[in-house]
Amino acid sequence: MGMSNCTNTILTVIMFWVDALFIGVVAVGLFILFKFGCKHFAYMVDEKDRERDRKRMKKSKHKKPGEEQAEAERTRRIMEELEKELNKA
Repeated sequence: MGMSNCTNTILTVIMFWVDALFIGVVAVGLFILFKFGCKHFAYMVDEKDRERDRKRMKKSKHKKPGEEQAEAERTRRIMEELEKELNKA
């Protein structure tokens, strides 16, 4: 015995809304995963950059004796140039 036209229509509408709800849940889930996944990935990349910077800082702390003097000379020269520009203004 076949289903009546009304029952068939009701089942079709119910199946449509179940499918729409499922697609909506999947879309929202993918959006949340993308949003927080990208944020987590960006944090991981930043953490790698920070770790690399820490390693560089550790290496730069062990400078050769002449490097500190050269760096102080560069700093002094830059400060003198800035003072000259300030006096011109």
